[in-house]
Amino acid sequence: MNVRKKYLMVVAAMAVIVVLLGVNGCKKSDNAGAKSGAAFAASVKLCTDCGQIKGGELCCKPDQAKCEGCGLVKGSPGCCKIPKQQS
Repeated sequence: MNVRKKYLMVVAAMAVIVVLLGVNGCKKSDNAGAKSGAAFAASVKLCTDCGQIKGGELCCKPDQAKCEGCGLVKGSPGCCKIPKQQS
């Protein structure tokens, strides 16, 4: 009998938690990442010549491996995301 009572208490507690999460849900913050120091995507400018962050230490640095698909620096933030520039 004692085990059954504990089991019912655990199930009831879990039901309360599920109901509370269902009612409140997860709140999406407008400044997610701001506390961790992450930059907002809208505030970062990418170089259209290399695909790196414009003005960063890797921007237009010579001898970086180029992506065969887009011609920008392979693995850069703009790689395959910035349209090809007409040369």
